[in-house]
Amino acid sequence: PNLAIPKLRMAVMEFHATLPVVADLRCPALRERHWAQINNLLKFELNPGGSSGSGSGSSGDGNGDGNENENEDGNGNENENEKGGDADENVRASKEETSAASTTSGGDDSEGGFTLGQLMQRNIQNYSVEINTIATTAKAEAGLEAMLDKLVKVWKKLEFEILPYKQRKNMWIVGGTDDVLTVLDDSMVTVSTLLGSRYVGPIQAQVEDWHSKLTKFNETLEAWTSIQRNWAYLENIFNGPDIAKQLPTEDRLFKQVDGWYFEFMLNVARLPNCMECGTRHGIRDKMVEHVGTLDKVQKALEEFLETKRQIFPRFYFLSNDELLEILGQSKNARAVQPHMRKCFDAITGLEFGDQASGAIDIFAMISPQGEKVQLTKNLKARGPVEEWLLEVQQSMKKSLHDLFKQGKIQKRNGACIAYMESTVVLISIAPPSFKPISLSLSRSPLF
Repeated sequence: PNLAIPKLRMAVMEFHATLPVVADLRCPALRERHWAQINNLLKFELNPGGSSGSGSGSSGDGNGDGNENENEDGNGNENENEKGGDADENVRASKEETSAASTTSGGDDSEGGFTLGQLMQRNIQNYSVEINTIATTAKAEAGLEAMLDKLVKVWKKLEFEILPYKQRKNMWIVGGTDDVLTVLDDSMVTVSTLLGSRYVGPIQAQVEDWHSKLTKFNETLEAWTSIQRNWAYLENIFNGPDIAKQLPTEDRLFKQVDGWYFEFMLNVARLPNCMECGTRHGIRDKMVEHVGTLDKVQKALEEFLETKRQIFPRFYFLSNDELLEILGQSKNARAVQPHMRKCFDAITGLEFGDQASGAIDIFAMISPQGEKVQLTKNLKARGPVEEWLLEVQQSMKKSLHDLFKQGKIQKRNGACIAYMESTVVLISIAPPSFKPISLSLSRSPLF
């Protein structure tokens, strides 16, 4: 038998056991910290120096050539059993020479590379489990780093939609925030996933910093949405002089918030990046403060509307916006016309005089069928709207009372033929069980 074959087989098996370790050492996710762990494990310095991949690959090729030399030598010595030991020594020498020649650094660890032959000589395969664990950890950490890098890139590019506000010069507002909220939700899930991973250690500080940023941005965005909604609502109200004169304290508070928001949105329009705007120092606390101020103004406004409703209870039939529309145009008496039907069930409007402003005469009330009923004389729309509407309501009652009274007098004089005809018609169309009430009415006074 050829004694070289078992030794060659052993060398191949040794080489085969080393390959998984080489693959782990070639892992691109390995960082300096991982190499430090490997060096501590092996008790000697492995310095890939950026050429570990080529060094390992070249070493593999070199050892492959060495194996071919081994086979050639082994075949050449099949019939020379007594010289098998010498052939094996020649094979090993050839393998080491080939591996050393294939190394770009000449096989010297200190010069920034290492060879496969050197790893095999140091029995690197004995540490395969530990090195595989380090490589697996490096891959997992690299995956988490990639997730964090993707999150950072998204927020670097994400910007608010900035729109001009009505006709007000240099006034801007934030448009739709649905896309921003979607990205925010996804980012919060990503950060939670990163923090929940056992491999987050190397980037834990960065992840926690981003978790803090996203939480702060979320709180800022909630306050921002609230302040813009309340500001836009109150801006329409205090933009006119009527409400501002009646609520001077609240008008002053609103003007303070309005001035701050104007300057803030100017800066946002110049730099609309979401994360930059939403995490600026002190911006969240300032917004929360102004949200509280606007809530106070809105509460005072509701109390103001309540006092108006108590004076003229029919204002309870109107919403806050409808009532504010009337009160905001107190000098325009005709502003009540679109809302008369809600205040009075059977009245669609009032007939006003021709005066453009000032004390405007009120002549009649108009029904949905177009009927007009004249109101009392000297009825004018002047002063607070709730007060002259109260006078209109009293005039309506008095006018109808006078008309009923006149009808009763005409009936007693026999002049109300139309009334009698309508009574006969009612009796004729009534069912058999219907008891006419017209006779009883004729015997009892109307008033």
